[in-house]
Order: sequence, then C-alpha cells, then structure tokens
Amino acid sequence: MVRRSYRQDGKVKHETIANVSKLPMEAIEALSLALSNKPVIEAGADFEILDAKRLGAVRLLHTLARNEGLVRALDVDSRDRVHLRLALAMIIA
Repeated sequence: MVRRSYRQDGKVKHETIANVSKLPMEAIEALSLALSNKPVIEAGADFEILDAKRLGAVRLLHTLARNEGLVRALDVDSRDRVHLRLALAMIIA
C-alpha cells in the first residue's frame, strides 16, 4: 500500500494513495525505489551510453519555426496534412 500520513487538528491521519499489492514484484520494487528518493544508478557506476540523441537543438528550431509563423503557414497542426509535417521536419533537421 502507498500511504500518506498527515496531521489534522493535532491528530495523525493516514490516507491510502494506492493499493499495489496485486502488482508483480518487479513493479513493486521499481515503485519502492522511485519513491525512496534514492538514485537508480550510483554515481561512478560503470555503464556505457550506446546512443544519445540531442533534442535540444531540434526543439529550439521547432519553437523558432512556430514563433515565426512557419508552422501556421504550412498548416502543420492539421491532422490530415502528414506531408506538410514531414516537410517541416526536413526543414528543421
């Protein structure tokens, strides 16, 4: 059970947030680790990044295209205009 404790009128109260007892043990352990505020990977642990995409530049260019009216000019927000969304993606990339 995931519970929250708090005080109300000087008395300790408890509130059940979620009943996780029917989840698989792996999910309960992952939830416990996430709620414990402990790092998932210890600092200095041996691990290797195999692929990391840098999305900051793409996000910046998309924001600029939207602010300058390019997104509106291409009507990219319309659902049936896949080719225009692809054109915007090629311009940004």
